[in-house]
Amino acid sequence: MMKIADIKAVVVTHVTISEPSLAEVYGQCHAIADFLKENAQELLFIRHPLNGKFCSRAERFSKDTVVPTDTGKNTASGIMRYIADVLTTLKVTYSSSKSWDVFIGVNSLNAFSGILLKRMKKVKRVIFYTADYVPLRFKNRIMNSTYHWFDRFCIRNADFVWNISQAQVAIRRTQGVSDAHNIHVPHGIDTEKIKPQPVENIDRFSFVIAANLTRAFNHTLILDAFSETVKRIPHARLFIVGTGESEQEIQHYINLKNIENSVFMEGWMPHEKLLAFLSRCGVGIAIYTSECSWTNFSDSFKTKEYLGCGCPVIISGAQGAISEAKESNALIVVEQTKDSLSQAMLKMLQDETFYMQCRKNAINFMKNLDWRAIYGRSLKFLNSN
Repeated sequence: MMKIADIKAVVVTHVTISEPSLAEVYGQCHAIADFLKENAQELLFIRHPLNGKFCSRAERFSKDTVVPTDTGKNTASGIMRYIADVLTTLKVTYSSSKSWDVFIGVNSLNAFSGILLKRMKKVKRVIFYTADYVPLRFKNRIMNSTYHWFDRFCIRNADFVWNISQAQVAIRRTQGVSDAHNIHVPHGIDTEKIKPQPVENIDRFSFVIAANLTRAFNHTLILDAFSETVKRIPHARLFIVGTGESEQEIQHYINLKNIENSVFMEGWMPHEKLLAFLSRCGVGIAIYTSECSWTNFSDSFKTKEYLGCGCPVIISGAQGAISEAKESNALIVVEQTKDSLSQAMLKMLQDETFYMQCRKNAINFMKNLDWRAIYGRSLKFLNSN
């Protein structure tokens, strides 16, 4: 029987680099890496930037030792960048140790690298960690076909497929992945880092959005609804945490709606600071647009963090996330209209009994979704055939 403490693991992923801080946006890849840093014998953690102008990053962790690993410079762009990412993974992993017990590739391109390394006898087991699954990932037909080719290759050749939602598990089952190798690994939280505050320490009349400020962030709908809400509840506040291409457009719209005294752009925050900030807010907002087609099949990382911090959530357009969190009894699911969203905001602010029950439900629900329990349970499958 292989114990987690004896595992030598590789985790490879793509990450978003936040500018100007140059820090990585925290996601499930960092959660599994943090778990393995604490519990495994050794970890090699490789991150390729989604922002093409940055270089890949890698470190080896062994007990209390951290060794930066040279990934070389990669100035390629477009499809050549993805090819270069695969080559970087092969080079760094192949040269770093005699062999690795498990390779966890977040999404198909990185799992593909792990499968190649397994055929080179450098890796014993490969886990394909499906961060998202989208039938129409690219509008370009050739690119979309290539995406699905890699996806099919990985589910057929990886030892296990980790899925972040039950919707993904169901899809994998129809694709022929056996239940023994088709594992549900939902998003969780670090209960040692997230500490919900006593009610007297929170701003109950505040809403918070933590997001990459891209086209997928439906800022006009949210700000239109909030402007109606603040007319009824003048002391309501909205905090927007994050950076992105739409940041200036959002600020302009805030000024246009004359709500600049009630809406606050907080910029990017380090993850632990963000968690502390969320724990002092009242309600989380998770409104997704059609630009986020992945939300039909995926869990929402941020929704789980809202709930863990004690924030009930107003959510729309994310069927996968709604399905994963519906048992919390801490969500209001709304239509993507100004009136529906504004009514939900007013419900949270005006009905204190309802709000307090949602808050209690959120905290209790997330107690059972600690990352340590999730990953400890999921890695036990390594002992199966």
